[in-house]
Parts: sequence; C-alpha cells; structure tokens
Amino acid sequence: SFFEVTPDLFFVLEKDGRIIDFRSRNVAKLYIQPEDFIGKRVTEVLPPEVGARFAQAIKQAYATRDITQYEYDLEMPGGTTHFECRIICIEGSDQCIAVVRDISDQHQARQALVKSEARFRSLLENAPFPIIIVRVRDGTMRYGNLRAQAQLGFSGSDGVGMPAINFYQNHADRLKFLDIFSRQGYVYDYELQLLDWQRKPYWALMSASLVEFEDEPAIMVSIEDISSRKQAELDLERER
Repeated sequence: SFFEVTPDLFFVLEKDGRIIDFRSRNVAKLYIQPEDFIGKRVTEVLPPEVGARFAQAIKQAYATRDITQYEYDLEMPGGTTHFECRIICIEGSDQCIAVVRDISDQHQARQALVKSEARFRSLLENAPFPIIIVRVRDGTMRYGNLRAQAQLGFSGSDGVGMPAINFYQNHADRLKFLDIFSRQGYVYDYELQLLDWQRKPYWALMSASLVEFEDEPAIMVSIEDISSRKQAELDLERER
C-alpha cells in the first residue's frame, strides 16, 4: 500500500552497486525498465558520470553508516529530469536502499531564485546612489553597494556586521526614522545628518523599505547626499 501512494522510486542494492530489487508505482520516472537493470550494477545501466557518482554515494553510505544524499540529472524521453537520491544501509546486512525522487520543479524554482537574486544584486551594485541592507533583528549591516562602500568607508565585505547606528550623527534621528518605518512599513525621503567614513557629518535623504535578505527580514536603505543643496539653502538664508 505504501509503494502505491508514494511518488518515489525504491531500489535495493548490494554493496557493489548491483540492483537486486525495485519498488514503485511511478515507473514512468525510470530511466530504463526493471528487466533491463535488475541484477546489474548501477555503473552498467546509468550514464558513466551518473553511475560513478551513484557508486561513490553507496561507498560513502557504507563508510559513514548514515544517509547519503545527492542530486543528478538524467536525459529522459520528456527532457532533462533532475533527481534527488538518498541512500541508507540496511542494518545487519550488506545491502542498502536508494530512494529516488523527481525534484525537477523544485530545482527549477531554486535556479529561478538564484537568477533573480543575481539580477537583484546587479541592480543594487549599479545603482547611482548608496544602498545598504540592514538586518532587522540586530540592526547590523549585511550589504552595501559600491557607492555605499565609498560613502561609508569600507570595502568588499568588511562592512558586514557593522552596527548601522554608527552612521548616524544624532541617535534621536535614528529612533524617529525607525518609528516612522515601524508605523508605515516604509520611509520616503527622510532628511537627517549622517556620518561619512571620516566621521564627518553630511546631510542626506534616506528612503527605506522592508525586504527579505539572507532568509531574514531586513531594511533596504537608499541614501542621497544633499549636502550641497543644504549649503545652498543656508547661504540663501544668510543673504536674507
């Protein structure tokens, strides 16, 4: 009854990789039919690279006496199929069980996510203004694009882990900024003074929105240096 409802493929193998039994209702997912692989080693019935990886996983399962898991592709009649295989030794015997599942949909979703994240990072890196990402739970910076690195005075990943509070001239401004963010879920063009890498204050407009970064809630902040504009405003005030 179990084999009738599970989508997985189950193979019983000897220590040398010889397939001695098979169970599953999902025979459409088989690379070849059971009569063509029962009694043969995995290296004899699978493509060379896949068969070698399968044989290596069997050895690893016997060496560690723990579940060995890996993924591989097979060219099937309907196209490339991405499989996940888990191998575990049968206690007290020289046999193991390989449980194989088609995870093509999950694999494609993962690949799409990786591409999406790569595009996201490319957009951030090429933005014409500083952008930082701050983790919500502890207020530490997790990312800064190239312009943020130049403005705030760090390079590469050196700024990761720095407390965002270090860049505020006035901590009261930070509290007010966070209060607006907590009430609205975003901040648009909040004017305040920040500190650059030389600890010199400058005027900025900060905008922020909630994002997910490294699988955690984070605040993405854009910073626009408006020091020149503020100086022009002060000069105009003096002239009056």
